Amino acid sequence: EFAVLPTVNTLSIFVCADVFSMLLALTVSFAIEGRWACRQIFSPHGLWQFLGISVLFSAALGFNTLAYQTGLSPTVNSLVGKTYLPLSAVVAVVVFRRVYGVLEWLSLSMMMLGIGAFVLLRDRCHINHCAQLKLTHSQENYTGILAVLISVTVSSLASTWTEKIYKYRHIQAATSRGRDAENRYIIYRAQMDIWSSLILSAAWVLQVGLIPRG
Repeated sequence: EFAVLPTVNTLSIFVCADVFSMLLALTVSFAIEGRWACRQIFSPHGLWQFLGISVLFSAALGFNTLAYQTGLSPTVNSLVGKTYLPLSAVVAVVVFRRVYGVLEWLSLSMMMLGIGAFVLLRDRCHINHCAQLKLTHSQENYTGILAVLISVTVSSLASTWTEKIYKYRHIQAATSRGRDAENRYIIYRAQMDIWSSLILSAAWVLQVGLIPRG
């Protein structure tokens, strides 16, 4: 709630979250795997694979930040953001040739409607004492909604790309020998967080230090 106040730099919160995630992933990796984790995490080939994915995730966060800066209500942002799940399912059908049955699509639709109803009921009671939820024009502006939709779309593409890399490496691990070929999710997570932290930190520096404020 306080993260989207006009006096708070939302991007700085995303930067702190990414840096904390990176430190946590590095700590867990080194604690569990030791020096082997260091070689794997900072491998040029491994890092390079996740650069594009990190750019997409960072761009998604950037569009989400833009949505808040337009004055979009967190309620609307949350509702529009829930389209991530069905969009990811559609992308998975196209990329991985997955086949979902009628009951699966029906379950997904019911879950989306349920989530939307819960968000509306929760925010209605929180914001307007359980009376009708009324939003100003700036809180439901089309520019902010479009920014959230772009953020959701980019995140879906990045998630699918990540899953594709995970599956490819898992197949490699199953057909190879030696510890270096084993599948380690925390290693991949650390590699993504390194890039994301660098990209978002650079964007934050540009926003705070180089771009003049009006």
